[in-house]
Amino acid sequence: MRLSFVCKDLVGEKPRLWRGLGHILKRKIGWEGLIYNPSNNPQSLGVVENFVKTIVQLENTFFDYAEADATNRNILIVCDRGAMDPSAFCSAEEWSFILTKNGWDMSQLRDARYDHVIHMTSFANGAELSYHTTAVRREELHLARERDAAAAKAWLGHPCHDVLDNSTGFEYKLQRVLKSITLRVGSKHFCTGQHTILGGHLLKTRAFLLVSPPDRNKFGHYRDFEVQHNFLPDASCSNVHAEDPGHYGIRSDCWTILCKRREADQPGHSYTILKRLPDELVTISQRITSHQHSLLAGRSGGGHAHSVTWKERHFLHSGHVTIVAYNIQGSLATAILRIREDLVVPAFLTVSHDMTGDPAYFPYSLPDVVP
Repeated sequence: MRLSFVCKDLVGEKPRLWRGLGHILKRKIGWEGLIYNPSNNPQSLGVVENFVKTIVQLENTFFDYAEADATNRNILIVCDRGAMDPSAFCSAEEWSFILTKNGWDMSQLRDARYDHVIHMTSFANGAELSYHTTAVRREELHLARERDAAAAKAWLGHPCHDVLDNSTGFEYKLQRVLKSITLRVGSKHFCTGQHTILGGHLLKTRAFLLVSPPDRNKFGHYRDFEVQHNFLPDASCSNVHAEDPGHYGIRSDCWTILCKRREADQPGHSYTILKRLPDELVTISQRITSHQHSLLAGRSGGGHAHSVTWKERHFLHSGHVTIVAYNIQGSLATAILRIREDLVVPAFLTVSHDMTGDPAYFPYSLPDVVP
């Protein structure tokens, strides 16, 4: 990926306020060409473990550098690889062994470490004519497809996970990367100079009410989470309207959400502001600690906040992250499908009706923009 393109154009909007740091894991120290097969290379599991340690150490250098920066500017760090990528080269049992051995957990490596994950689908999936082997890209087409799918699955479950397919040309695909990042950081700036964003329809997610919870055996690879949303009073959003309980006491143009997300026994916490602009919905999320979550949750004692708990199942459908959410409290015994508007509903799900935008099922009914 052209990280210089991303960093240069992202900071072009306000260079005095933003600084871009591109972290590139060179292919010479990457794992291209590594074919993991435990039957003939038992030492390769240690190689996978050391790749994780190498990535973590490189990233920590950039993170520490950003923390020490004295310019008072926002700093965006773009990483070409991440700590979950090596997990694509071993089995789930072996990955669990590596995590336990090093005192790591999935929430720590996948969710808490990165604010946003973008998977750029390989040319081997959907743009086969553009895929060619090179000195550093040695996989044949079938192996490249397998590894691309494994890499996408490795990050499945991250709360901000975008998969960019090959439905457009590569130059426009890069612009979609930029669009994806700017949406996450809450910027209205897309591109500058020669990289002007092309016109066209912005894809959004749609929400469908399901007739009944689907059979879990139909999903294939998936990850389950229990998610608690606390909608907080926020003076900056002016979003508290106690006389409007049907909308969770939240205005239609701005929401502030405190989220606690648990996978197995591993919790994660975030603070999110959603702002509805004339042509899109902007999501600004920030990772927070358990202590910060507790402090902010204390703000919900004023009587206006609303709390709701859901279960989420994240899975890949047609190569894209798709979510089924189940309400597990109150009178809404429901299952909701969140899916890109250009995708066909999976055949194993039975839809009752489209309920995109229905405030009774907030926030899963919001038509979020996707790149």
